[in-house]
Amino acid sequence: MSPRAPDRCRFRVLIRGFTVAALLVPFATASGAQTVRVTSGEHAGHTRIVLQSRTPLDWSLSPEGRTRQLHVAATTLEFDPAEVFRLIPRTRLADLRRIEGGLELRLDCDCEIRTEMPSPGIVVLDIHDAAESPAPAEQPAPAPVPQPPAPRPVLPSPPRARALALAPPPPFAGDTARAAGAELARRMRAQAQDDRDDAPPPADPPAIADPVPLMEILARQMSQAIAQGLLSAALAQRALVLPGAEPPLADPDLANLQISRATDPRLPPPEPEAVNDTCLGVDVLAFPLSEEESRFRDRHAALMRELYGEFDHPDRAHHESLARLYLEHGFGAEARLVIENAPAQVAGRDLLLGLGDVLEDRYSNARLRLAERIECGGAASMFAALAGASPAAIRPRGGEIARAYHETAPPLRLALGEGLVRRLLEAEAREAARMVADTLRRTSDPPPPAMPLIDALLDAARGEVDRAAARLDYSGRSDSAALVMRLGLALDRGERVGERLLADAEAVAAAERTTETGITLMALLVRLHNAAERPAEAFALLDRLERWLPATAANAMLLDELRGATWTEAIAAAEDSIFLQIVFERDDWRHDTLAEPTRRALAERLLDFGLTDPAAELTRGLTGDGARHLRARILLITGDPAGAMAELAGLEDDAAQHLRARAERQLGAPEEAPPGGETRPSGADTDTEPASGRGGEDILQRSTALLSESAQLRAMLDDLLEGER
Repeated sequence: MSPRAPDRCRFRVLIRGFTVAALLVPFATASGAQTVRVTSGEHAGHTRIVLQSRTPLDWSLSPEGRTRQLHVAATTLEFDPAEVFRLIPRTRLADLRRIEGGLELRLDCDCEIRTEMPSPGIVVLDIHDAAESPAPAEQPAPAPVPQPPAPRPVLPSPPRARALALAPPPPFAGDTARAAGAELARRMRAQAQDDRDDAPPPADPPAIADPVPLMEILARQMSQAIAQGLLSAALAQRALVLPGAEPPLADPDLANLQISRATDPRLPPPEPEAVNDTCLGVDVLAFPLSEEESRFRDRHAALMRELYGEFDHPDRAHHESLARLYLEHGFGAEARLVIENAPAQVAGRDLLLGLGDVLEDRYSNARLRLAERIECGGAASMFAALAGASPAAIRPRGGEIARAYHETAPPLRLALGEGLVRRLLEAEAREAARMVADTLRRTSDPPPPAMPLIDALLDAARGEVDRAAARLDYSGRSDSAALVMRLGLALDRGERVGERLLADAEAVAAAERTTETGITLMALLVRLHNAAERPAEAFALLDRLERWLPATAANAMLLDELRGATWTEAIAAAEDSIFLQIVFERDDWRHDTLAEPTRRALAERLLDFGLTDPAAELTRGLTGDGARHLRARILLITGDPAGAMAELAGLEDDAAQHLRARAERQLGAPEEAPPGGETRPSGADTDTEPASGRGGEDILQRSTALLSESAQLRAMLDDLLEGER
């Protein structure tokens, strides 16, 4: 071995030592840097502050005073005062500040701080009220003293059976044996009868005072049987112990006992009572009056504090309470949001969602399901009436609905009072509607702002229309609901509405064009202009309404109804200039949706101006004598008397006779006098025939030529047709 070998070994050991030390230096530095995170939480009886670290904590807390110092040996202290006080109030811990070497806790009371270390890296500080004291630890119950077992009874051994030695029978003869046997049997029967007569009455069997010895005897006998192989141990383990005797049954209830005779007719069995499954769970709709009326803000704050636990675990009961609080104060959208995002299924979910949609005037499947609960009584019937139950189902339950409204919480009364009165009046339950109105009037002081409108609704339901209108005018309300009712009353009374009220109603309708109230208001304005014989203004409002409405079947029916009524009014009451201007500017008179009488009247007035082409288009496809008369007039004006004669074939009324005479005159035949010696009216031949070669003239030029006899109408048409030329 070389003399330098020991030196080389020592050198290698030193190199390895330096290498290991160099590798351990970063880990030692990282382990020395300690980070502590501070969190908080509020509990029912205390406020909790938690310090968390990945490594064991070295800490200390000053013992007394309202200002306590918590010294923590930490390199980094993650602490945000806003985040700490976001979850806890400042009732116990007023402030938490960072100081050199730790934290400073400023208490708002003479509170007690209890510390706990669930693990080396976690320190828990619980700040309790000064009045609280830890509950005394429960003393363990003393161990029961074992009692010596009761002595087992020893049963006497049964006596051993002794064998009887019988002597062999003597050799009797057969007759002697039969006689002896008969005599023995007779004597034995007589002895048995004497014994029965002399025997005492049978005694009751002895009662077993304690079943434990009997069970021990039975267990010993079964053990002996198992030891002797007479019984299987597996079967013995699966043996069932019969239960004790049941208590004696009570005396039968004979209230429903029916006694019948054999001669009575056999009745069918009674049908079982039907169970109404739709009324299950309607108790969640009850919002009763509370003696302790607290503000919404206080109850909301208390529920929000308890909504989540210490480790952000949602609380199902508090979610449900928060949803009911929103519903009780009329916040339907907020209640729907809480119910849909609840951590678990909320009891009566569909019914509560339907009530929220009623408060928000929103149509949904949940609202339809709520409307089906009209027969469940109480608050369920009231909310079902508001959800859209049929008037026939509401009418017999008007009194019950009024009582349920009286027992409802005041915030919900204020939110639902007006709508409930309207629904009851639609169902013709006027007395119940009056009771609801009186309850709403007494709910708050001063009365709610909706009371003038509700009183007007009640007046109108009683037939006092003038009083209802005067009440609305005096109240000065200009909201959409009041304007709808005021314009409806004006339409029923045939009243001429002022321009200011019409302008206000038009502005409100434009502002609420996307709602049902705005559409109803605009439709009322169209009808009022028609009633005032102003079809031009009615058509302008109708065009605005058509631009607002989406293309649906219900909206199309509404527009067709208003359009037909406006054209009827224009035909009957509009002046000639206004009528011709409407016809030239509009194209909706060509719609097939116009009623047949309206189309026939429009074609007849157009023929008075000689406008045959639009009249022919309007009468195309119409049936009846009036339509045939119009087509015959068109044919006579356009120079086709033969076609007019064919159109009038089979008609014998006066108008047909006059038109037939005109056709025959155009054909060159002698004109026949009308039947009955009637003379032709002077104005009956106002439809002059155009000259040959003029049948294809423009419709506007033909109208001007036909009206050339009237200087006034000619000048009017020249003004209207100036732009066309």
